[in-house]
Parts: sequence; C-alpha cells; structure tokens
Amino acid sequence: MRLRLVFGVFALGLLGLGCTKSNFNIGSVGETMAYDRTLIEAKAGSTITVTLKNNATSAAMKHNFVLVRPGQDIIVGQQAMNAGEAKDWIPENVGNAILAHSKLSQPGSSVSVTFTVPPPGEYPYICTYPGHFATMKGVLKSVP
Repeated sequence: MRLRLVFGVFALGLLGLGCTKSNFNIGSVGETMAYDRTLIEAKAGSTITVTLKNNATSAAMKHNFVLVRPGQDIIVGQQAMNAGEAKDWIPENVGNAILAHSKLSQPGSSVSVTFTVPPPGEYPYICTYPGHFATMKGVLKSVP
C-alpha cells in the first residue's frame, strides 16, 4: 500500500512537470523559406523552449523565430525590413505585437527562445529575415 502511494505521488509529479515546460524543435527546410514544423501545440501559461535549427547552407538563408499576436504577422514582417541585421531583423516599432523572438540563426546553426505560452488561441510565428515572412510561417496553438 505504501509503495503504491509513493509511486502515485511520483507519477502525479511527473505529469505536472510535463504540463508546465516543453521543448519544441523546428528546422528550416533546406534552401527554402519554410519551417519543417508549422504547428506547435502547448498549454496556456506553460513555459516552453523553441529551438530553431537552420538547415540551410546558403549565406542568404538566415532565419529566426518570431511569435506574434493574431493578425500582426504581416505588419511585423513588413516592419522587420527596416530593422536591419544588427537587430536580428526584429522591428521595435510594432508596439506589443511581438510576444517572443529568437536571435538570427546563421546557416548550419541553432537558436533557442524560452517564453510563457499566451492565453488560449492561435498565434502566428514567422521568420522576419527580409522577404521570408510570407512563406516561412506556422501557428502556435495555445490550449487551456
């Protein structure tokens, strides 16, 4: 009986840990402007880490991961062109449209960003390297 109780408490602890922190790996698709994962599903309020692996070899294929509020992906993508590489193509003039972002990933390298999942809903993520946001995108689905 005592062993079952200890095991039950341990199992509940593991379940609780799984709900609050997760790691998600996404990559670029070769020399294209696309992510290999276009849907991430995570629990609202949990802390997650997204690691982006840049699988390109061309110097022109630099990428990042930028999570934005619903309906803000186009404006953020357009404004990123003015930000410059020194700022990892992350625009500063978009108010609170950006929820989380990584640094710029060079071909063959990886970058990570850790953040708290926003309230339930669907949140676009894009690459803001110039011209990439139109096709290099996905959705973070935040669930209760």
